[in-house]
Amino acid sequence: MKIKRGRNQALLLRRNLKILERFIYWTEEQRLRSDDAIKILAENEFFLTEQTIMSVLNKAYSIGGKKQKVVFHQPQPPQLTEELKNLLIR
Repeated sequence: MKIKRGRNQALLLRRNLKILERFIYWTEEQRLRSDDAIKILAENEFFLTEQTIMSVLNKAYSIGGKKQKVVFHQPQPPQLTEELKNLLIR
């Protein structure tokens, strides 16, 4: 009799759903920034790397044929319009 080796897909699915649930909790209910929520999930709740958490979230957001990536952008300074530039020059 062969013993099946490898990862249990049912457990991975449950883990991934729980990661998504906790991510929504931290970002929507607690109003935390996404990068802070991922850090909490990685370091305090699931003990995984931030890269693994991001991978799980990207897979979760692509379910249902909607290919959405969880993308985090660095905040950029606001762009000055020509009108504001003219006011500053005076």
